[in-house]
Amino acid sequence: MELMDSFSMPQLEMDINLLELETINKWLGGYAVSFNGFSTLNLTNAREITVADIGCGGGDGMIFIQKFLKSKGIKAKMIGVDANPKAIAYAKKRCENHQDFEWICSPFQELKNIEVDVMHCSLFAHHFYDTDLDALSRLLHSAKIGFVVNDLHRHWLAYYSISILTRLFSRSYLVQNDARLSVAKGFSKTEITQIFKHPDLDVFKVGWRWAFRWLVVGKS
Repeated sequence: MELMDSFSMPQLEMDINLLELETINKWLGGYAVSFNGFSTLNLTNAREITVADIGCGGGDGMIFIQKFLKSKGIKAKMIGVDANPKAIAYAKKRCENHQDFEWICSPFQELKNIEVDVMHCSLFAHHFYDTDLDALSRLLHSAKIGFVVNDLHRHWLAYYSISILTRLFSRSYLVQNDARLSVAKGFSKTEITQIFKHPDLDVFKVGWRWAFRWLVVGKS
């Protein structure tokens, strides 16, 4: 189990971990993968949408996605969903200048009556298996317009590269421990396709993106 999945870790350690994950996303182009997914949904006719970020972590992804959509002339109401109250606490602090953000502290499996236009899920799906992934897929398919999944490609080069990088540059033992485990729990193209594909989708695309990411886009 990744240490980040433990709800018992001290708040300070969670904060350091989430801050480093934001830095990793910036330097390795993680946000750009999600931007590409939103562009694929072709939202140009939508002037205002609601986006739920499932497994929002520190909320940084919500900030960058809202900014990206704004640059395209789209107003986005952002809803952050995470089961870990310490992640939500950090996210609220990180996003304190975004009073329009809403937060839901709940396991995604227990979400009731959430109606949004787009669901986004980044570096989250690899934390789960089997029935939980089935539930996640059903949740994402419930979005009115579509969904974007940004997750890890399981590959030996990614595993050893992130192990070296985090050892050299990370100050968080959580990141050092979890980064390589995350890659080991990532997906092959066949696996991630089988999880999220659905016959009712008008558009379904799976593509590889740098650095060792899968981008999955489903449009209703």
